[in-house]
Order: sequence, then C-alpha cells, then structure tokens
Amino acid sequence: MKKRFKIPLYFFTFLLLACLIFWGLLTQTRLLENQVNRLLRVFVQSRYSVKVNVGDISGSFWKELVVKDLTADFVQEDKGYRMVEIPHLKVNYKLSNLWRKKWILDSLTIHYPKFAIKKTEEGRLLVALPQTESEVISKTGIFDFKIGNLKIKDATLAYLSPEKQSTIDSLSLELSLSKNRDGTRINVITGDFTYPQKDFLLKNVEGFLWLKGDSLSIKGLRLETKDSDVQISGDVSNLRDPEFSFSVKAEPVNLEEIKKFTGVGLEGILDIEGTCEGNLKRFGGRATLNGLFLGRKFEGVKTKYSYQNKKLTFSSFTGKVFGSPLNGWGGIDFRKRPEEYEFEGKINNLNLNNIIFGSLHTDFTGDVHLYGRSFSKRDFVMEVEVDLQKGRIEQYSFSATKGVIDITPTAVFFHPQFQLDYKNTQVVLKGELQYEGEIDIDAWVNLRDLRDFWNQIFIKEMRGRGRASLKIGGKTEDFDVEGNFMSDSCYVYQLFSSDAKVDLNISNFLTKQKGQVDVRFLDGEAWGAGYDSLISRIKIDDQWIKIDSAWLGSEYLGLNFWGELDISQTPQTLLIYQMFLDYRGNRLESFSPAVVNIDTNKARIRKFILSGETGEIDLSGDIDYQERMDLSLRVSELDIAPWAGLLSSSPIEGELSFEAFLQGDFSSPQIDMKGEIQQLKFEGMELGHLRMDLFYKDRKVQVRNLAVTDTEWEYTLNGFLPLDLSFASVEKRILEKPQNLRFFAKGKRLELIKLFIPDIEYLKGDFEGDLNISGNLLHPQFDGKMSLKNGSLKFVQLIDPVEELVAKIRMKDENLILDQVSGFMEHGRKQEGGPFKKMWKVFSPEEKVKGEVNGFGTINLKEVHNINYDLYFSGDKIPIDYEYADLSATADLSLEITGKSPPLVSAQILFSEFFYREPFSTSGSPASLSSSQKEEDLWDWNFDVSMANNCWIINDDMNLEFNGDVLVLREEAELKILGNLDIIRGKYFLYGTKFKIEKGSFFFDNVERIDPKIDFLVSTRLRGGTSITSGAGNLLSAGSTDEVRLAITGTISEPEVKPAPGSPYSQEDILELLAFQQDMTLLDSKGVGSLFQERVIKSLGGAYSSRFLESIAGKTLGVETFEIVPTWSEKFRLTDAQITIGKYISDKVYLRYTRRLSQSSGQETGVEYRLDKHLFLEGRKDKLGLFHLGLNLNWEY
Repeated sequence: MKKRFKIPLYFFTFLLLACLIFWGLLTQTRLLENQVNRLLRVFVQSRYSVKVNVGDISGSFWKELVVKDLTADFVQEDKGYRMVEIPHLKVNYKLSNLWRKKWILDSLTIHYPKFAIKKTEEGRLLVALPQTESEVISKTGIFDFKIGNLKIKDATLAYLSPEKQSTIDSLSLELSLSKNRDGTRINVITGDFTYPQKDFLLKNVEGFLWLKGDSLSIKGLRLETKDSDVQISGDVSNLRDPEFSFSVKAEPVNLEEIKKFTGVGLEGILDIEGTCEGNLKRFGGRATLNGLFLGRKFEGVKTKYSYQNKKLTFSSFTGKVFGSPLNGWGGIDFRKRPEEYEFEGKINNLNLNNIIFGSLHTDFTGDVHLYGRSFSKRDFVMEVEVDLQKGRIEQYSFSATKGVIDITPTAVFFHPQFQLDYKNTQVVLKGELQYEGEIDIDAWVNLRDLRDFWNQIFIKEMRGRGRASLKIGGKTEDFDVEGNFMSDSCYVYQLFSSDAKVDLNISNFLTKQKGQVDVRFLDGEAWGAGYDSLISRIKIDDQWIKIDSAWLGSEYLGLNFWGELDISQTPQTLLIYQMFLDYRGNRLESFSPAVVNIDTNKARIRKFILSGETGEIDLSGDIDYQERMDLSLRVSELDIAPWAGLLSSSPIEGELSFEAFLQGDFSSPQIDMKGEIQQLKFEGMELGHLRMDLFYKDRKVQVRNLAVTDTEWEYTLNGFLPLDLSFASVEKRILEKPQNLRFFAKGKRLELIKLFIPDIEYLKGDFEGDLNISGNLLHPQFDGKMSLKNGSLKFVQLIDPVEELVAKIRMKDENLILDQVSGFMEHGRKQEGGPFKKMWKVFSPEEKVKGEVNGFGTINLKEVHNINYDLYFSGDKIPIDYEYADLSATADLSLEITGKSPPLVSAQILFSEFFYREPFSTSGSPASLSSSQKEEDLWDWNFDVSMANNCWIINDDMNLEFNGDVLVLREEAELKILGNLDIIRGKYFLYGTKFKIEKGSFFFDNVERIDPKIDFLVSTRLRGGTSITSGAGNLLSAGSTDEVRLAITGTISEPEVKPAPGSPYSQEDILELLAFQQDMTLLDSKGVGSLFQERVIKSLGGAYSSRFLESIAGKTLGVETFEIVPTWSEKFRLTDAQITIGKYISDKVYLRYTRRLSQSSGQETGVEYRLDKHLFLEGRKDKLGLFHLGLNLNWEY
C-alpha cells in the first residue's frame, strides 16, 4: 500500500479509535456525569444557591439524551432542602446546534418529577433567586438556551411550611421554553393537576410568560378548573418583593374554589372582568361582576376595589345586586372572624328576602347604610339605616321610610323611632319580629287622610283622619293585637262620625282569635241621616263571635240588635236574636231570630223579617263573596212618610207594598219589582193610588206599567229609562242615554201642575193628554198634546180663582207650548158695614166686575232641574183679593214669566181701585204679604204698579186716598217696594183725636225692608178752643178757636212728630193738650192706641210721657173710662179739672161718675142699659140734681 493511502487510513483509524474510546468513556464511565455536575455547579449553584446533581446520563448522544435521578437542592446556609427530584428525563436535540454552541433542545420530557417549595418560620419563601455579584463564583452565567417542547408528566408539587404540608398531585405540563439576553420565555401549551387536600382540580392551563431579570410578563394565561375558567394577563416586577398589574377575565369563577384556598366564606359563581394592580400586601383595581354570590344574583355590577391588610374596600359599587340596583361604596374586612362588611349608597326595589331567604318580602328604594357580619346564615347579622322613598313591606305599602333596623337570620329588630309613611299616614315602630318565634312591636299611627286606604283593606271606602296605637305581641305565626283608634272625622262608606273610638284586644289573631272589640261612633251621619251615637261590643272566642250589643241612635232613629256567629261549622250560622228599629216613632222589630248561613262561597239569608204597626219587611236569598246575589225582598203596607227623607228632601207619603227579586251582582244588579203605594202624596199633593211593574237590567229601567189613579184623574207611564241603580258607588246615576216613555193623563183635577208652577193652589177641569218622551233624562224630548176645558185655576196669593178656563197645550221636542189659555175672574167683594148698608144693597145691588184673562207661551224642559219659562198673560178688569193681607183691588195687567227656575214674573199693573185695610206692621217686614211656600219655591217679581185714584188706605191709623207709581220686587224671597204715593185727601187718628191731612206722601226707598218714609201735615181743632198769653201759666182759655197743626215725618216704624212750622205751641204744649183732649172711649181694648200711635206719642218727648201715661192709668185700675177735662178760665188749675170714671158692672149695665177734684161744684152720676149693639137707654143725675132719661141710637152707615 502506498504511503499516501496509509496516512489517511491511519488518521481515520485513530479518529474511530478515539471515538470508540470517547464513547466508552461516556457509556461505561461516569466521566460525563461528573463533567455535567461540575458545569452545573459553576453555572447554577454559584448564581442561584441551588446544587444540581445528575445521577445517570444515557442515550444516543447525537440526537437524544436520557438523564436519570436528577436532583436540585436549595443550599443556603442551614436552610437547605430538595427542591427538585426527577427520576427520568429525556432530551431530544440536534448535535449540530450543540456543535455550534446553540443550546437548543427539540424536546425535553420529564417523568414523575417531584417539586417542592419551602417556607421559613419567618414566612419567607426559599426560592432560587439570583445572588449578588460578590457571591457569584463564575461570571460566565447561564447560557442562552431553547427547549422546543417541554413536557412534565405526573409531577408532584409540595408546599412545605412549619405549620403544614400541602401537595399537588398528577401535575402534567407541556410548554416551550427559551432564554436569551432578552430574558426567559415560557409558552405554556397545556397543563393540569389535582390538589387532593383542597379537593381541587385544574383541568387545563395555557399561556405565555416572559421572565426578564426580576420581572415577569404574563399574556393570555388561562386557568380552567372544574367550575372556573380564568384568563390573566399582566406584569410582575421585582420578584423579591413583587409588584404586579393584571387584567383578569373569568367566565365564570366558582368562589367555592377560592374559598378552599383562602378560607373566606364565599359562595357563588361569577363572571368577572377587571384589573388588579399592586403587590401581595396591597392591591386594587376595577371589576365587572355577573352571576350568583352567596346565592344572590349580581347583574352588571361595576366596582372599584382595593385590598390591604386583609380588608377589601369598594370605593364605588354600581349594578344590580340581590335583584336590586345599587349605587354606593362598601367594603369587606377579612381580618375578623367572621368577616365584616359595610355598604352605603342608594338602592332600588330591594327585597330583603333576596338577602335573607325566608325573611320579609320588601320593596325598598332610597338611601341605605348597612353594617354586616358574616355571609353564612348561622352568623349573619346586618344593621341597616334607611331613608327610603316609596316601597313595600310584605303587602303593606309605604311612601317613605326612615330609621334603623337590625336583620339576622332569625329576626328583624326595629330601632325606636323607625318611621313608615304611606301617603298622608305616618307609622312609628319599635320592637322585634322573629321569622319563627316571638313578635314584640309597638306601633303609633297618625292617619291624616283615610282616603289613602280606599280599596287597600277589607273596608273599601273610607275618609277622614285619626290616630291609632297598637301593641303586637306573642308568636309571629299567631300574634296578639291590642290597641285603639281615635278620630274626630271618620267616614266608613256612608257612615260618618266626628268622635270615633275603637278599642280592640285580640289574642291569637291569625288562628284561634279570642278577645273583644269595642266600637263607639258619636255625633255623625249614616247614609245621609244624622245620629248621636253608634256603640257596639263584639266578643270573639275562637269559633264564636258574639255581638254583645249594638246601638245606633239619633234624634229620629234608634237601632238596637244583638246576636252571634258560629264559625265552628260549615256553613257558619249568624243569628241576630232581636233587632229594634225606630225611625220618627215608626218602630220595626224582629219577633224571631234572623238566620244567615255563611259558607266559603256565599251567605244565605234564610230568615230576616222586620215588622211593626206600619208594615213588614221580609228579606231572604243568597249573596256570595263576588257580590253576586239572588234575593227576594217583600214589603207590606209600610208607611213611607218617615222613610222618604232617606231618599229625597221632598215629603212623600203613602202606604208601600211590593215584592222584588234581586239578581246579578252589586255593580250590575237585575231587579224585577211589582208593587203599589196607596194614598200617595208628594209635597202635600194627594196623587191617589200608584201601581208599578218595573224591571231593571244593564243600567236600564223597563217601566212595564206605572199608573197613578184617583177618582178625579189617572196617569199612566210605560217605556224605559237609562238609570244606573248599582249598589256600588258610581259617578253618575242618571245616564245620558236614550229613553223612550209614553205618558197618558186624563181627569178632572190636574195636581201635577204645581211641580211646574208652585204659585198655583189648584187646577180643576176636564183634561186629557197623550205624550211621548224621548231624548234622555237630563235633556228630554217631547211629542204630544194636552187640553183643558171648564177649568178653574186658583193662585196661592189670590182668593178669587180663574173660572171657565180653557187651555190647549202642545209638547214638541223640549218645549211645552201653551197655544191658548183663557178664563174669567169675578170680583168677590167683602160684605162690610152695618145692617143699614146691607139693607141698602138689597135695593141697589152692586154690579159685579168680571175680568178676563188670556195667555200663551212656552215652557222649555231641556234641563229638567232648570226649567226655562217664556209665558205671556194679559188681564182686563182683573179682581185682586190678596190671600195673605187685607188688600183688594181691580186692575188691568200685562204679565210675563221668563227665565230659568226660579223665573222672573214681570207685570205692568194699572189699578182702577185699590183698598188696603191691613194695620201697619210692627216691624216693617213683609210678613203679612208673604205666602207659606218655601223660599226656594218662590218666584221673583218685578211689578210696575200705577194708581190713579180711588186707591185707599183704611185702618186704625188713617183713612186716606192716594195716587202714585211704585215698583214691587221680590228677589230671593225678599219683598221690596220702591216709589212714591201722594195723598189726595184723608184723616189721621191719634189717640181719639182726628186730624185732617192737609198734605202728605209715602216714599218707598228702603231696599232692605218695607218701611216707607212719611211726610204729613195734619191739623185739628181742640175742644173749647185755645188762647195764648204772655204768661207761662195761660196755656188754655175758654172760647178760643185756634188749630193745632203737626208735621209727621220719619218712617212707619219710627215716626217723628213736631209742631208744624209757624205753630205757636211747643212740643211739650202739644203733648199736654193731646193728653187732656183725648177721648178715652176711642182707645183700644188694651187701653192704648195702635202701635203706630204709640210711636208718634213717644216721639213728642220723654219728659211728658209720664203725664200721658197717667191719662190712661185708669185702665190699670180696671175701669173702662178714665177722663180728665181741665177748667177753661184765665188760669189753668189742676185742682179745678173734672174727672170722669166709667165701669161696666155687667155685660149690659154701665155706670158713670163725674166730679171736680176741688169739690167746687156738684157731681154727676149716670147709668146706661144696652139693648143691643146699636141701641141703649141712658139715665143720669146732673150737677144740679135733675134727673134725665134718654134713648140713644148708634147707626153707622
């Protein structure tokens, strides 16, 4: 072989031998393991205080390597422990990469490794962190490397602490790992483990971690457990004292799994998205939560939180928690066991039962501040301070709530002054309510408006105000109630009291009630009728409810009953042993017990009869709890006069009998009724016998027959009416819906006319009418005719009726049309004067004046409660004889009745003669000119009255003829007269003295009362004449013929008398002259003149009134005549005055005695014997002792 071939052969042989020797050293010796261990000590132990030792290395070496028994021990002073123990490790690589010093491994698989981490007693974790520069043996450092696929199979991880040891089993992990100058990158592909001690399973982990120096970056780290799926991204800096910033997204996270590691009593499954920044001692961030927490639902909860010293604080907290929107702040303190928490903010529609299951159902909205302890049901305690708006506790609503309550798993505690407001009602509570236990609550209720509770409780309608105090105690499931209610204005349905009090004391309120209820209503009204007292006592004893007594009393009504209710059986039986009803002296009573059977569906009235002297009421049938009914009501011969006031203000009289069947329900009843009213009267009008056959259904009254009959008339009505006769409260009873009625009338006396014209006293004559009524009740439409022949019409104010009356009436649409009204009035003069006057009239009878009346017009009935009149009448020589005063006249008139009720009666009246004989009123009021009608029925007047001549006032005060024009008005029942009357001629009387009226006038200008002003000038001649001298004592002298003239002014009620201008007499002189000149026989039976004359005398002056009274003092002595006549001489001396006294000693014999006070002359005596009113015999002895006998005849003509 040539040398040039041998040299390469030798080289390759040497190289092969060297490889074989190297292979033998690697596989048959521990050279490789020793070198690797040396390198690990240089590059790892010197830097990280970790001693790594390899037990065995095998494999093909050029593409794979198997390492067995690899261990890593933490070696730092005396705190060493084994951190890693790997039984089997397999590495796949490319030798070329290693040859080029690229430490790249294709894969690294670790089987059954064991990892551990130890915690010192000081609480520091012993981890392999880089040492400082001074501690590094080699500055070479860990080389750059890359592991394409790192798998850890069935590893264990132990946590070693002085207190306990925890182990994670079955840890499997697949990841890629690389290190370069930028740091170490870890891409976790998958991983899982179990934690038996905590019963925890990590199903999968994946994500990316980047370790650079002492910082760690995490991206997309996903942890999937049995019930949780959490994604984390963020950074951790300064691993020795880590600071981190994460974003977290959990969909969802099971708080039970967190509870296993933290020990915090959290339960629930939440979706969480948020951030977390800080370190292990203090961190915080923002989060959004959805899901269940402690069994309570969280919806869209957003919070800003922080954690420090085991205290979690929420600086803001918004969202829906416990089914209620919240907005506020709060916190949880985990330092305390059990944990404590706090929340302050606003809540909406919070239900306490969503916080404590089985507690109270509430609806709270407003401001709250709560302090709580523990989330577990066993230790849960919460104190809540509330300031709430409108809400609800159980079925009880409120408008506002303010106060403090404590909530536990077993009870709610109301702190003193806990306040509930419901609309206008205020409730103040204090006490304890256990869910299953005792209740002890005091309540004070201020009910400012009871209308707040309409349809809220079993009493559907109420109003007024009141106060109540309640004491609620005993077992929660069957509590006791004691309290009272007081009111000064209380309405229950149609029952009102101005002084109401209810006392109750009931134990076992929900089951076996036992106790007493006392009701006292005073001074009120019941269904429109007043009462003085309503008192009742009800005793309750489990299955028996006893109405111990019940009394309703008023001025007109008395109702008394007692009974009991047996609820031990079904149906329950209500017995009303006896009932007494007395209304305005009409007494009804039950002579046998009323029986009502009550079951779960209905109440059956088996027997209920009230009877008395004036009738009987019998009720029977069924009423159910949906207010449906099937009742039979029978009324027999009941006097309706006392009861009519309950339904109408107008008086109704008669004897009612009917039978009615009531079906349907209270809101929509069906009524079938047949009956009669005998001797029917309406507002005093005798209408006769009424028969009715009515049917009501669907808010319509079917008038099958309604007839009012009498010997002088017959009225019938049939058709239908739109009415709402619901027993419930309705807005309108009269419906504006179509009606259809037919009315027929026939007879000889038309009483119904008084309903349209109240001033009519009666209307007689042959009448007949046929009328169709359509439209509606408020706006009727008419079509028909009515006629009257041979009628007689009398007005209330006039004595004389209109005779031979003929009327033709049409009714069309809304109008009653008077086509023709005509008749005549005869003047019935009074028969006055003495027998001679009556005898004279026999030979010269007066011709009777016959006046004629005609009329036409329209009455519009569009609004039945507000009738519109448009009527016109004229009269020629109408005789007027007034009913309510001594006034008669003859007049021509033109009269109009116009306007809505009450209409205005306008008239132009010209009197051809007028006589007023009524004494002047004592008060000036128009009492004598008024009728007996009600004020609201009186029509207004506007009469323009003219008087030319032959108009007289003839009474005790004057006899005069006058003329003039006056306006007579009546407005709202007040009569007024305005205008002037001038006196043509006449006489005036003043205490036996006749005065001639020289001139005079009446002025009517007082709009408040009829009291005309007067202005009279009157004169008279004194008996014996008068004489005036210069001396004060010469007042009277014989033979004088001077007149006394007076001026009378003022008013009829307050006249003033003064000497006429130019009179020589003073006021005192005139009074003295009148006192001595009066004729005492002309005084009235009481010894004085008329009231008007008394007022005239008083107006002359009080200084002489005593002397004037002396002149009538004789009457007080029991004599008929007492007369003083002065002596006519040059000087007036009272001792020379002559006195006359007269006295009837029997009904026909009259004695008279005359003498002077000074006994200066003789005396005179006389006797009269009266044969009749106009003839008497007279005998007397004169002053000279002579006897006289005479016959006196007094014949007035």
